[in-house]
Amino acid sequence: DKTIVIGEVWMITLWDINEEISRTFKGKGLNTIAISSDNKSLVSAGNDVNLWDISTQKENLLFNPQQNNLCFIMSIVFNLNNTAIIMGDICGNVYVLDSKTGNLIRQIEKQDTPVLSVTLSPNGNLLAVGNADGKISLWNIETWQLLHTLEHKTAIRNLVFSPDGKKLASATNSDLIQL
Repeated sequence: DKTIVIGEVWMITLWDINEEISRTFKGKGLNTIAISSDNKSLVSAGNDVNLWDISTQKENLLFNPQQNNLCFIMSIVFNLNNTAIIMGDICGNVYVLDSKTGNLIRQIEKQDTPVLSVTLSPNGNLLAVGNADGKISLWNIETWQLLHTLEHKTAIRNLVFSPDGKKLASATNSDLIQL
């Protein structure tokens, strides 16, 4: 299955490359999106966290950061078995939500600066968190222990693990990509 997702401030477009068709999802204040590993759900976040059923395009408000005294969501990812959603916000918080109920499962140690990127290793055991101050923290998601901190000189805009999980690439505000 080959799918591309494009998010805009008010709209998400889901493209099926094999069939060259698209579906549009109307959102509110979108900043980040992720697709579940089973390709059944899409989560969008920014002002709200919404869970979408891809086949029916039905939207379900999962979580409202403002109602919970939280900040604008900058990055979001499903865990490997799609039971949880991990998100980072502009106030430096990283939260784990139950993907069915939206209940807060865990909050990891508050970061000193905005969280701009969260990503999971391919085996789902490591969480990488990239911050505006250039720090990348690596967390064991089974124990929620901080394993290591890496540092850049500028904000971490995006993080991605290699398919084998042995490398982590980071993109920064200085137009630098580092492995």
